[in-house]
Amino acid sequence: MTTVVVDAGPLVALIDGRDEHHAWSRKVLGRLTEAPVTCEAVLTEVLFLLRADQNAPRKIAGLFGSGWLALHPAVGQNPGTALALMEAYRNVPMSFADACLVRITESISESVVLTTDSDFHIYRRHRHQAIPLRMPKGR
Repeated sequence: MTTVVVDAGPLVALIDGRDEHHAWSRKVLGRLTEAPVTCEAVLTEVLFLLRADQNAPRKIAGLFGSGWLALHPAVGQNPGTALALMEAYRNVPMSFADACLVRITESISESVVLTTDSDFHIYRRHRHQAIPLRMPKGR
């Protein structure tokens, strides 16, 4: 079973009907039979990007409360591994949330990242393995 690891872009698009990837996000996320996972850093990014929507916290809470979305620990007590990834990809640059998602894919071998961020074409898990991705066409 492949675990879907969801980035901020698809979550923002799911909630914001004006987002260019709204229809794509609803379609892809609506087809999932298992709850996708994300991390606290992505959740922080989503809430920041949706800060103009006063209902966003309630909507996000509903996704978690219904069991439709789950948190997965990305760094635990050692954020150094994610920070080291950020240093390795400083020329991109890599956000902390992206580094955490890469770490999740390293801990869940059968995983795919659902994202709208083309930087994931550059990132590698375990330093050399391409990360399986689901993205909108043309990304």
